Order: sequence, then structure tokens, then C-alpha cells
Amino acid sequence: MQKKRIATVLALAIAVTGSSTGFVSPAANHVLAPAATMSWSTPTQLEPTSSAPLGIAAKKVNLKKATTNNLNLRKSRSAKAKVLLTIPKHAALAVTETIGTWSKTKYKGKTGWVASRYLKNAPAAKKPAPPKAGPQTKAKPSAQKITKNNLNLRQGKSTKTKALVTIPKNTTITVTATNGTWSQTKYKGKTGWVASAYLKNAPAAKKPAPKPQAATHRYTTGFTTLRKGASKDSDSLGAYQRRAKVEHVSVTGSWTKVKVSGKTGYIESAHLSRTNPAIVNRWLKSTQAVYAGTNNKSAKVTTVKQHAKVEWLRTIGDWTGIRTGSGNGWVPTSSLSNSTIGPTTAKPPTPRATYRWTTAPVNIRKGSGTSHRSLGLVPANERVTYLKTANGWSNVVSSKGIGWISNKFLDKEGQHSFAVYGTLRKGQSAYYILKGKTSKETKTTIASHRMYLQPNKSWLSYVIPSKSAADKVVVERMEIKPANYRSTVVNMDKWERFDPSKPLADQNYNRVLVTDRDGHRSWAYLGSKKIGSYLTKNGIRVTSGDYLKRF
Repeated sequence: MQKKRIATVLALAIAVTGSSTGFVSPAANHVLAPAATMSWSTPTQLEPTSSAPLGIAAKKVNLKKATTNNLNLRKSRSAKAKVLLTIPKHAALAVTETIGTWSKTKYKGKTGWVASRYLKNAPAAKKPAPPKAGPQTKAKPSAQKITKNNLNLRQGKSTKTKALVTIPKNTTITVTATNGTWSQTKYKGKTGWVASAYLKNAPAAKKPAPKPQAATHRYTTGFTTLRKGASKDSDSLGAYQRRAKVEHVSVTGSWTKVKVSGKTGYIESAHLSRTNPAIVNRWLKSTQAVYAGTNNKSAKVTTVKQHAKVEWLRTIGDWTGIRTGSGNGWVPTSSLSNSTIGPTTAKPPTPRATYRWTTAPVNIRKGSGTSHRSLGLVPANERVTYLKTANGWSNVVSSKGIGWISNKFLDKEGQHSFAVYGTLRKGQSAYYILKGKTSKETKTTIASHRMYLQPNKSWLSYVIPSKSAADKVVVERMEIKPANYRSTVVNMDKWERFDPSKPLADQNYNRVLVTDRDGHRSWAYLGSKKIGSYLTKNGIRVTSGDYLKRF
């Protein structure tokens, strides 16, 4: 048995090394095979003892392998084939073909076969480690720094490297990169490194001063007071007439801060408009002295000739404030006419444009019918210029161009506020009709009107036109939200039992436009001529003109 084991070992040695002794001669390009370390109890076969059986197909591959022992590269697939050379242990090989237990490879220019069992997969190639360097962070291009001292710009990140140039103290430089305690910069055409410890942040660049914005202006809608603070109790800084131009500053609640005549103060926002109100003119019935106050004993400002046109400013009692070419002043209201009087050489007036107002968002069409394409949607309450009518449609000029709108969605009257004086006032029984529909509510008065109560129904009030400007009625001007305007008009007419399609003389109330002391035009439900005649003789007059103070 011992002899058989020795014979087996010798046979293996011959198979691996090609030597009858079992070892490779220690030539300069060979290393010893591991035969001496083999176990004598378990024979180890390093190569197959015969060539691969016939019929096994060759397999083309491209594998990376490594030898597990010193391994013979043979001319063919047989342990008896000629040994071309011995491949050292751990050598990396590229296997190009396998047949049975043999692998074809090339080593040192020689191509042959090795036993596959003494090959293992080669470890994945490690990526070369990057060169070690300190942490480097590229600075923002706008990283501006200032030198704290005279500072050397060096060729490298070390005090031992060559100094390229000395940067003076308090010099502003741009840092393009940092590495550890060093910063890269460029100075006088040289790029190098400086010690970061001797740098400080440059102050932020000052933003250019904003260009002054064009002033925004407002215009007074009536006589108003400029106050020191946003309150009616605040001190007065002066009073201004209607159409005075002021500079808008800001808004505080219901007050607007303005600048005017070198003063800064507050005016109630309700007394201001973005656009300059239209001029209201009056004409002198005769030559008239203009006074500084509301009586003919005050100082005389100027004299205005008969038929002269003046600008109306406001009316107080029997006196009216006017603007003339020689200044502002007061004249008796009775001396003025609301229309031109006397001879005139003026050119015939240009025919006034006729307008309509949309009662809801509506399509304007290319032709007079729904079969024509829409040119766009015209918003509710837009004023359009009326041209002509055909087939129940009106040809108009709108914000969407010239086209046709159904007459069902057009109204001849634009949107106006309501001047209410009785049960429709805030807190009264009918106020619910207006509650939530208004955008603004202002207490004011209308002149040349009287208030009466019906004798048998003292809660029922009527306002009747009067010939005296001293007769005034307290009203509340209700400005209606555009979205609610049309429906509010319907509800108001219904409450006052006013039918616009019927003759005015046949109704107790007539809806007409009146002008309040602020120059606003509003709808008011006045007593008809018939009811007015009755109340003048039999009604109870409210001398205060205030429904809330009727008793």
C-alpha cells in the first residue's frame, strides 16, 4: 500500500512538472511547484491524466482567471503533451476557449492549454486611487476678500514655495478656490496662493439707489379739509376746493395721506378721485360782485360781467362758491343760471354720443343674431357707444371692438348711486334691501328739496323739489357694487312701487337723478307732481330735513 502511494505521487509530479523527479529544475524563470506541500494521505491531481473525451464541443469565452498553483502551459489538452513553460502561482490569465477540463490561454507569447481546475476567477480590477490632496472647494466667482496685511502670493500652498509678488494691505482680491488654509487668487497677472488667515470678507456692494417713481395724484371731489392726522378730530391744515390736485402718499383706513401746497396731511378717501372731476359751470344772470365770504359785507374779490361763465365749486345756503379768472369767491345762488344765457357766438355743439350700458356679461357678435360668431365677452356695466339698431340688436363700440349686442342686455341708463332718505336708511325697516349690496355709504344732503310726511301715515315720507336752495334734505348716498346693481334697481323700484314703463304723473314716487352737496349724481325716489301738490297743502313738513329727526 505504501509503495502504491509513492507511485501515485511520482506520477502527479511528472504530470505537473514534466520531470520524473516531480519537480521543475530551478531555472531563472521558474519557481518550485507546490508538490512538496501535498498531503501524502490524499493524492492531489494537478492535471487530467488524459486528453478530453471526443465529442466535447469547444466553447469560445473571454474570462479573466488566476492560477492557484505553479501550472504547466502545455501544447495540447493532455498531461502527456509537451510543456511550453510553467506559469507562476497567482498569475493573471485571459482564457479564450474551454474544452472539457482544459482552458486555452496565452502567457509570455506562448499559446497553450492548462488544467481548468487550477484556475480561479481573477479579482475585479481596482480603480487607481486618486492622488491624495487636501480638501479643495471652488469658491464662488464673486468671493471678494480684503488683505489684512502685506501678503505674499506664493506659487504653491506652502510658505516654502516661491513668493511671486507681495499684495499690499487692504487690497481687494477675488478668491477662485480654497484648499485647507490656503486661498487661490490672481494679482497683477500672476495666479498663486495666499494664507486664508490674512484675508477678511469684503463689504457687500451697495445697491444703486432706486429711481424715484413718478408721483401719483388724486383730485378732490368737493370742498374738503386737510387734517394733521387720520381723524376728523385732528387739527386742520387748510381747506381745498373741488378739483384740487394732491399727491397721493399712502392709505390709512378710510383716510388718504397726501401732499399739497407744501403740506403733508390726511384727507378722507371718499373726497378723492383718481380722475379730475368734470367741471360744473354756471352763468351770471347779471354783472355781479364776487365776495370773499358768504355775505355781501365781506371783502370784494372781483366783479364778473353779465353772461360770464364761471366754475361751480359748492353751495352753502343761499350762496355759491365759484372759481373765476381772478380768483375764488362767493356770489348769491340766485344770481346764477345752470345753462347759458344771453347771446352766444359759440359754434353749434357736436352731436353728443349716445351710450348704452351692459346689464350682464354678454357676447358681442359680428352680426345681429346668435348665429354670428362672438368677438368676445363684454363685462357687465360697461358703457358702450350706441350706433344703430336692427332686429332687436344694437350695433355698438365696446372694449372688444365694434359689433352687435342683444337689446335684452343693454340699458339706456348707466350705474348711479342711490340717495335714500326714509325707511331705506341704515337701521331703518327697509334697509335690508340694500344691506350687503353697497360698496360705500355716505351721509350728505341735497339742496332745493323739502321733506313731508303723509298725514295719516307719519312713517311714510316724501321729498319734494323746492325753489329755495336753503331747503335741504339729509340723505345717505348708497354706492352699489357692480355685480348687484341691476338686481338692486329692480328691488328698489318694487319697494317704492315705481314702474319705469308707466307715466310719471300716474305714480306716487318717481325715480330721478339728483345732485348732492358733494357733486355726486344719484337716483332718488321723489314725490310726483300730483303727490307734491297734495303734501304742500296737507302734509307734515319735516323742517330739519332729516327723517331720523322728524318728531
